[in-house]
Amino acid sequence: MARVATKGLAAPVGEVLSQAPGITLSDLRQVVPGPGMPPEARIMRSNNNLDLARHDDRRMYFAFRSAPTHFAHPACRFYLMASDDGGENWQLEAKIKRGRDMREPRLLSWNGRLFLYFFEAGMTPWKFEPNGIFACERRPDGIWTEPVKISPPGYVVWRTKVVNGVPYMTAYSGGANQYQNTDEELGVELLTTADGYRWTPVNSARPAVYRGGGSECDFEIADDGTLYAVIRNEGGADGYGSLICRAPADDITDWRCRLNPRKYDSPLVFKHADEIYILGRRHLRGNGYYDQRWPFLSTARKRFAYQLLYWLSRKRMSLWRINKHTLRVKRILDLPSRGDTCFPAMVPLNERQYLVYNYSSPLEGPDKFWFWGQVTQTRIYSQVLTFDQPRQKGSGPGG
Repeated sequence: MARVATKGLAAPVGEVLSQAPGITLSDLRQVVPGPGMPPEARIMRSNNNLDLARHDDRRMYFAFRSAPTHFAHPACRFYLMASDDGGENWQLEAKIKRGRDMREPRLLSWNGRLFLYFFEAGMTPWKFEPNGIFACERRPDGIWTEPVKISPPGYVVWRTKVVNGVPYMTAYSGGANQYQNTDEELGVELLTTADGYRWTPVNSARPAVYRGGGSECDFEIADDGTLYAVIRNEGGADGYGSLICRAPADDITDWRCRLNPRKYDSPLVFKHADEIYILGRRHLRGNGYYDQRWPFLSTARKRFAYQLLYWLSRKRMSLWRINKHTLRVKRILDLPSRGDTCFPAMVPLNERQYLVYNYSSPLEGPDKFWFWGQVTQTRIYSQVLTFDQPRQKGSGPGG
């Protein structure tokens, strides 16, 4: 189980950054809705949860949620698409519609096979009702199998990846309690698989690497084998914001964590030149802290007040770097984004460049606060992130 320190604050927010020494961004491209979308895809108002993968070093695959609203809706559907030209044009391979909401599509290319994972949610907009994790697979003939349930109810998949040839999944249990006034803990699990369907703890003696108020979690492994991770932490069991964690190479499930008052929602953690980076949501209110440190409120009232302030504040998707020694986090730059934003996906293009997909409220017009963005239109955009320094062999998403 992770242990939490109570110090280690990130640097002040300061002004919005759009560039940084040694890192550049290409022009932005609107993908959904966009000219590269196939006519069979019925693009709705809310286009948000997404993932991207390269399979067999040939084709790009793209999965995303399209629905009438950001919130749970039975008309929600996933589109699974393939591209032979790097994402300029997409062909529809499958549509998944289950009469319930679905979230967190995760593509995993491993051992010559391509999987999609997601969790099934409910039908009530104001409730978070995870019904468990589902999986399907692309057959050699290009047909996607029917989704099958692979977890108990209450589980939520967050990230799947291959690091040094090993498939991993981060998931959390107790998801139904995430937005309830309850002291019941959530459990973050680090899992692996031998067949793509049966996922088991990396360490059976420590099935949960963290228990407390954390949920969404991603990690990367440095060249020396040390694991670094980020956990979204808004349950209040051990503070509010995020947990920045580290585990030794001889036991990557022994997580030791430092509390950070910022909340790096929807974290994507990746390695470049053995530096550890986060793509995650940034809160623009005041000093950027999610944890307002109001000791005069009870735990229940803090949860409500902090979430309300967060809903009514503006957001960005930002690139951050973790100091591997101190576990402090420094913001590098903001990517074009606003309103309801941040669910990044990434594939490496070469030794210096990464293709990044993200969703956002429209970039023209007013700079909407988060909840306003959630109840209006969202689009999916792409951009190329370029580092001056090449990445080392084996680094980056997918190992």
